Amino acid sequence: MSNPEETGLWDTMNLTTERTGIWNDLSSTSISSHITGTYSRLRVMAKAYATPGSSLYRNANQRKAILSELWNGCMRTATTRTAESTITGSIGNWEAR
Repeated sequence: MSNPEETGLWDTMNLTTERTGIWNDLSSTSISSHITGTYSRLRVMAKAYATPGSSLYRNANQRKAILSELWNGCMRTATTRTAESTITGSIGNWEAR
């Protein structure tokens, strides 16, 4: 964790209504590594939430942030991506993991 509260990624989320992405360094909707990077960070947060002994184990605010951003991210992706859109980056980012 990167801070005394041990909330790590949670504190680095951009939760303003004007944002283009959840994290400022991963804000593109067309660069594949930004999209997969965002979901990778949410996965890390979910693991912290679900891991007994973690400082964020069953933390209600962490849960709310994860679920809210999963929903918002899916909706944002659905409304900003179209079949004609150009996505840049590695095809490996789109493989099921």
